[in-house]
Amino acid sequence: MRTRPLFWVLAVFSIAAAAIQNPVLPGDHPDPSVIRFGGEYWAVNTSSDWGPIFSLSSSKDLAHWTLRTHVFADLPAWADNWFWAPELYTEKNRVRLYYTAQMRGGPLCVAVATAGKPAGPWTDGGPLVCQADGAIDPFFTRDDKGKGFLLWKKNGNGASPASIIYLQPTTDDGLHMTGSPRELIRSDVPWEVRDVEAPDIVRHGGYFYMLYAGGFCCGVNCNYGVGVARAKDLQGAPWEKNPANPIVTSGPSWRCPGHGTAVNGPDGQEYFLYHAYSKRGFIATGREAVLDKITWKDGWPVIGEGRTPAPETAAEPAAVHDDFRAAALQPFWEWPVQEKPQARVGGGTLTLSSGTAGFLGAILAEPLDALNYSVETDVVASSVAPGAAAGLAIIGDRQTAAGVALQGGRIVQWRIDGGKWTKLADDPAPVGDKVRLRIEGRNANRFQMLYSKPGGAMAASGKPVDVGSLAPWSRDLRVALFAGGAKGGQFTSFDLRYGAGK
Repeated sequence: MRTRPLFWVLAVFSIAAAAIQNPVLPGDHPDPSVIRFGGEYWAVNTSSDWGPIFSLSSSKDLAHWTLRTHVFADLPAWADNWFWAPELYTEKNRVRLYYTAQMRGGPLCVAVATAGKPAGPWTDGGPLVCQADGAIDPFFTRDDKGKGFLLWKKNGNGASPASIIYLQPTTDDGLHMTGSPRELIRSDVPWEVRDVEAPDIVRHGGYFYMLYAGGFCCGVNCNYGVGVARAKDLQGAPWEKNPANPIVTSGPSWRCPGHGTAVNGPDGQEYFLYHAYSKRGFIATGREAVLDKITWKDGWPVIGEGRTPAPETAAEPAAVHDDFRAAALQPFWEWPVQEKPQARVGGGTLTLSSGTAGFLGAILAEPLDALNYSVETDVVASSVAPGAAAGLAIIGDRQTAAGVALQGGRIVQWRIDGGKWTKLADDPAPVGDKVRLRIEGRNANRFQMLYSKPGGAMAASGKPVDVGSLAPWSRDLRVALFAGGAKGGQFTSFDLRYGAGK
């Protein structure tokens, strides 16, 4: 079982009293979208190249979130990677999800899926818009006559002279495109750095307002921010950009804010749920979901304190535990989206394999939600075949990882950089059929690997390792169980604790 509840535990939260504690969704929750459905709020976020695809969390108050399920357990038939920018939309007691994915052998496309309720089951409708440069960041809305339109961005990410946000009509059910695309805005001011994206339409005072992101979203060189434009007619021109743009930029607690959704809170107040990097965890804990109030001044929205995101005030996450006694995998586990592992649980044992050779083999991962942590597992020594390996890893992706493993009767400390595997240290494995492995992380970018000695004491394996370079440009680090070799390996526990000194 998992001792941490499947929601982010916060201190007492009162939206009406503006006691927002951020992040409301810690760790890797980029590009959040939120709707209200049946008395609950539902949020979805980018899953990139990790499965299951598009995690869905629910909340009664926009503060306490429960991880409930995922949109897709397996790859849609038409797509194979880069599952980005999901956007929820609800009407007539049904739900649609507009999303971005890489077409097999083709470009990034905008697609749609439908369900009777956010928890699913979901039916994929396939691509709606594909462009040679890629189509991303969809958003569905209706004009003042009720006609449906899809907005999206023509990709380019700063490589082209300008990026463009388009609008095109749809059928009334929002499942098919009609007519022709029309340009709404393009990147044409310096702060946008040749990139505008992530449109979100809000109605206020006779105007359509487009909240959008500008600049470079991700990684150590990010300069993201939030802008806004307005028009009397959704299809009309010109759209007027706020002279005060960007209205949210990096601040004392958060860097590179953007790509969010406006939503009415239970107190009647408007809020903006969007992502930003914590300055403390930059960039290892990824783009986390933060919440700010929307107020209005001189005909323009003001988000939170204006200019900078709300302060970081949330406490450390609670522990995560899995004893593998449930009948199915816990919903927090993730895996490389194109390489779903063979994982069997029950009776206190996880059997993990990929059916192929290779050091990392099968991977089950959990995103890191905070800077300081300790993660442990017990490996069943007899389950690890000669020449194979099983253990713990800190992983960006298959090309960038480091960890500690049981391999060939030895405790091996290892690292993969740019796909190249290197042994850092090794020690004799302790006698016995269970070997405990531990990784202790400090300030996200540095960790020490340990293993159990006879009598239960933990001994260091090798020297502390700097893993700051392992985080991919658009994602956070993950802690992972892995089992290589054709037969894989077995584990009897997983414990992840946060906080210095734990």
